[in-house]
Amino acid sequence: MISLSVKTIHGQKYIYANDFIYLNKGTLIFKNKSLGRFGPSIDRTKKLSQFKQEIEKLEIEKRTFYWLPKTLHKKAFFYSPVKKLEALRTKLYRGKENLGAEGNRAMETAFIIDFIYNSNKIEGSRLPQKQVTQFVREGSHGKNNEVANTIKAIDYFNGETFPFSFLKLEKGQKILLAQEPDKHGFRKDPFLAGNAPVLEPEAIEKHLESLFDWYKRNANKLYPPELAFLFHYRFERIHPFPDGNGRIGRILMNWILKKHKYHPIIVWDNRRRAYFSVFEKAMEGDVDSYLKFMFEQYVKTYEIYLKKLTPTVSFDEQLKHFLTLVP
Repeated sequence: MISLSVKTIHGQKYIYANDFIYLNKGTLIFKNKSLGRFGPSIDRTKKLSQFKQEIEKLEIEKRTFYWLPKTLHKKAFFYSPVKKLEALRTKLYRGKENLGAEGNRAMETAFIIDFIYNSNKIEGSRLPQKQVTQFVREGSHGKNNEVANTIKAIDYFNGETFPFSFLKLEKGQKILLAQEPDKHGFRKDPFLAGNAPVLEPEAIEKHLESLFDWYKRNANKLYPPELAFLFHYRFERIHPFPDGNGRIGRILMNWILKKHKYHPIIVWDNRRRAYFSVFEKAMEGDVDSYLKFMFEQYVKTYEIYLKKLTPTVSFDEQLKHFLTLVP
């Protein structure tokens, strides 16, 4: 966020605009610009606006060239996709700074509604969006339904630090499926994901441990969206639970994105068949198709929420505004 400071140079006071460009954990670039001498100035607003535009342009450029060499699947994440995601990230990240506390709270609530509605519908939920909205707005305290339990699961994982132990994962799945106790715990039987068999039950613990090690090794080395998408795919490939794998996988994917200061993603239900199809292709060796699909869903998420950035006054007005634009 841009801040202002006053510097004294040769006895004269000058106002400076200051900002940081965040690249990665512990890697920041400081930039500032003089807005002229201290005191009334008709040019200062114009100069501040120019500085903001310069910072956004520079941030996109610096982040693109910082992360581009760190992509693993070059066909899916080459220059154009990385630059597009970074441009969208910068616009939304900096646009949210102007919303204020109420605006950001409204956007977060709208996202939770969109996320739960689409994520649960992909798995067969029949709850209409209006009812999901009602449950979210009423809060989850004391309730035991699929919406309240999804909110509790999101809150649970957001409050946890990595690595996720087997006990943490199991607890998160029990929270998510609190209304279905017969489905709790790790899978004990073989399972088909589409037409492809997933891991045998006795291999789950070993491969989860391998997945956690993979994440720790790559957490600050691999391009964060690619890291999150690959984690999601690998988690689904393990398929540790009899139910709730997709929902937990998407929650963990968003946990990774938020930890790296990216907006969380929604996989939109109207692309449900394509989502399952690219997972099957990935299992057959075509991981690039899966990554390209997730990139498209991420771009769509960003574009939808960028259109919702217009500030309004109250939380209720903000929420109404954020919920008017649906995919």
